[in-house]
Amino acid sequence: MLYSLNGAYPTIKPARVRMPDGSTRTSDEVDAVLEELGYTQVSLRPDETNTHTYEWVDGQWQAVEKFWAIRIENNQVIEIAIYNGQDLSGYWVRFGATYFSDNQMPAPGYSYDSQAQIFLAPKPFNSWVLDAQGIWQSPISYPNDGKRYSWDEQNQVWTEIIG
Repeated sequence: MLYSLNGAYPTIKPARVRMPDGSTRTSDEVDAVLEELGYTQVSLRPDETNTHTYEWVDGQWQAVEKFWAIRIENNQVIEIAIYNGQDLSGYWVRFGATYFSDNQMPAPGYSYDSQAQIFLAPKPFNSWVLDAQGIWQSPISYPNDGKRYSWDEQNQVWTEIIG
């Protein structure tokens, strides 16, 4: 458990506290009056998620969306960084992390379709085509039998992976 003094950033319980009369006591001696002295118990900072981090704002933890900065040159993803307000030179596109919960997270080598506002993975095989969601699809569906397969481009079939 953490403690905040008058809404300040939380820290561990203070070893000593100053009483209204100017004297000091160990915090264990005055547990009952910590609240009267301006201390409030605060939960630990929540764990970050893929889409949010947490900041101490107005005396409480608040979720703040993460933003990604993606440098694009000639419609190709060159670099990805977490955006934290820094000045970015060159052509960067900023995306909220929640964008990627519904869409594919890009990596260097992906292309960017600015009209559709989607990132496209490199084409895995010449025979594959893009579907309406911007996902590459093989000419025949992946088998749905619980086994593992790899695509054989030459024979245009899924080949079971043994072992």
